[in-house]
Amino acid sequence: MAQGREVGCLIKQISEQADKALNQNIKKMNVTSSQMRVLIFIVSAKTTVSQKDIEVYLQVAHPTVVGLLNGLEEKGLIRCAFDSADKRVKNVYLTDAAAEILKEGRIEAEKFEKRATAGFSEAELEAFIALLEKFQANIVKQ
Repeated sequence: MAQGREVGCLIKQISEQADKALNQNIKKMNVTSSQMRVLIFIVSAKTTVSQKDIEVYLQVAHPTVVGLLNGLEEKGLIRCAFDSADKRVKNVYLTDAAAEILKEGRIEAEKFEKRATAGFSEAELEAFIALLEKFQANIVKQ
């Protein structure tokens, strides 16, 4: 243990604190940080996004994604439709209303990132990200 602190516990605390702060920043947009992650994933994708793609990306269970998508659909930010080639696949599409939310969300995410990484040099930030990716890879292969 590094300096008597469990790394996993510290990462969990940071994740929860980051979600709380981000939720506060985007509260006015009437979306949660999890919903915003879904919107950003969809808009960033190079192809059509399925419900299963979102499950894999977020690394969460099917019922969690269904809840997120239902909330986004109720807010008019996405629409879901079964794939014309494979009726077992449910695709997710952004609506025009999502564009403004995404624009504001990106601004808030950039502000948050800037605040969270204040005082980091570019080299420190690159090393930090590399270490986190290594940590994640170690967990995944267990």
